[in-house]
Amino acid sequence: MPMQIKDEGTGNSYRLDADQFDAGAEIVIRGNDNTIEIGADVDLLAPKIHIQGSGNSIRLATEMVEVVDPAEECKTPFILHASSREAEIIVLGDGNSIEAGRYTEIYDSTVQIVGDDNSVKLGHRVRAHMKIDFHTTGALFEVGDHTTCVGMHAALHESRTLRLGKDCQLAADIYLTVSDTHPIYDLDTGERINVGKDVEVGDHVWLGFRTVILKGSKVGSGSTIGTCTVVAGSIPENCVAVGNPARVVKRNVTWQRELVPEPTIKAVG
Repeated sequence: MPMQIKDEGTGNSYRLDADQFDAGAEIVIRGNDNTIEIGADVDLLAPKIHIQGSGNSIRLATEMVEVVDPAEECKTPFILHASSREAEIIVLGDGNSIEAGRYTEIYDSTVQIVGDDNSVKLGHRVRAHMKIDFHTTGALFEVGDHTTCVGMHAALHESRTLRLGKDCQLAADIYLTVSDTHPIYDLDTGERINVGKDVEVGDHVWLGFRTVILKGSKVGSGSTIGTCTVVAGSIPENCVAVGNPARVVKRNVTWQRELVPEPTIKAVG
């Protein structure tokens, strides 16, 4: 009997598939009117879900959607598990929401929300190892369909949006942030000079090993960001950018996931 539910509050609701929600499952609720819904075919391995607050919602693969048949290695609509440590969802605040689509696998991951009215939205067929930190109010972290990630840390310490598009490929040790975390002030005016800004990564973007995406950055669709590159501005579509700060070294290019012996991309036009 691995499932454990400790409910200290009123008006909390659960819709769980007890047969699948096992392997050391744990839900701890300290608050009122929270909702946890897990789809009928969800596979949750070694998770921990903790909520301390009111009016929060976690919905994982709760609605049927039309998607392409899953690959042989991914038959389950949603998987939250860990190969070496337990995955965790921790919510400390009110009015936060976490939503995930179907055939999505989150492994060795931590989603921590400290604050109110924050949102996490994961699309369909997302496969990622990630750490998501919210320490703010009203921020949004969104990942599009078919995006994959070997290792990412997303930091939201201000009320901004951090969005990854569809079919992106993220390597290991990726860091994305909407803020410098700590404020810097002009001594003459007393004004803050490093306010947080949104981050936007387009569709089909490849972020190489140890890429850093800083506040206010925009990466155009189809682009490739090289290893250890620091992006602190706008990168156009379909280009290659490298360095610190990032600079464009190649334009009018694209990339694909499969490594093939001969080029398979035909010229456009």
